Amino acid sequence: MTNRLTNPPITIIYATYVYDERIHRGIAQYCQSRGWRVKLLLPHNWRQTDVPDLLGVISSFEPEKDSSGMNAFLLSLKVPIVDMSRNAPEMELPRFLLDLERSGELAASHLSEKGYDTLAYIGWGDTWHDDLRIKGFTRMAEQLGVDVRICWLRGSSASLSETISNFVTSLPNNTGIYGSYDRIAAMALYEAIHAKRKVPGQLGIIGSQNHEADSAFTEIPISTIDLNLVQQGYSAAEGLAALIDGKTLPAASYLIPGAMVIERASTQPGGESEDFARKMTRYILKNLNQEISVADLCEVTNISRATLQRKFKESFGHGVATEVRLQRMEKAKELLMNTKQTATSISEQLGYNDVTQFYRSFKRVVGLTAQEYRDQGRQRSSVQWA
Repeated sequence: MTNRLTNPPITIIYATYVYDERIHRGIAQYCQSRGWRVKLLLPHNWRQTDVPDLLGVISSFEPEKDSSGMNAFLLSLKVPIVDMSRNAPEMELPRFLLDLERSGELAASHLSEKGYDTLAYIGWGDTWHDDLRIKGFTRMAEQLGVDVRICWLRGSSASLSETISNFVTSLPNNTGIYGSYDRIAAMALYEAIHAKRKVPGQLGIIGSQNHEADSAFTEIPISTIDLNLVQQGYSAAEGLAALIDGKTLPAASYLIPGAMVIERASTQPGGESEDFARKMTRYILKNLNQEISVADLCEVTNISRATLQRKFKESFGHGVATEVRLQRMEKAKELLMNTKQTATSISEQLGYNDVTQFYRSFKRVVGLTAQEYRDQGRQRSSVQWA
């Protein structure tokens, strides 16, 4: 048996300029299998870092224009590094990257399959994320013989909402819109509804990244491209482990497979799925402090178990138990961030009979303990999306 007093767990750093708990979860899953500890670094806290037993770094390098100096600090540590971004391209490192071109292809293909005969792209512009997404999107559109209209938000003289509103209003009926991020897709949905454009129907909307707060919980749940961020974190940790173990890992780009469409009401023909998803969301949110079963939802909707499970998976991309757990964790994060309630109090409000069960569920879903989330969240500076 390993003596932890003489052989302490290996410490690695996960340093990122934009935090996503799914990437952190993937890193944590691999590191737990090796008995490693993971320390999170963000642009506001790296200067206070002291990790004497550090053996490696998983980074998402900062873009040069937003640099806090964290990139130079990481390189000064003189330990193996793998990266998960295309920033600082002059650094020759193994990079574990999301397949953003593939996400663009999937979005165009999905919208076309749903019968939309014009495609539109709304992106921030002047970022490598957009360059790759639009490349895949327009390539697939060309193969399908479909016209593409593009709206870049950066540099517009109008406000963000006005720019999106003007673009959405100008689109012909039967246009499928791809928002480069779920948040942009959500803004497009808001402007479409405000302009009394029917979604789905006159317009279809799909986003990217599967951030559920900006997709599943919008007025009309938005279809999205899930890029497999958990796998990105896991693969990056595997790559770092290979370097730590003395293996050779070429400085190349390793694309993460598994991008997939999560279809929700915003691209589904007709309004039935929209009404179903909204009814399910309202019921779950209203009853988070109680046990929620498939049978309960069947009673609410007056449909069979098999039909409910099928429609639920079509609307949310997963089953009832998963959705209930995710919504409970979203509420838990809100309470941890905005109140001083104890974890025990929060767990009781969310229907957990045992706070230990709540702790396990929170760590599994979020990738951090409840206390770590509260501590880091309150220190975290706001991050601009782009």
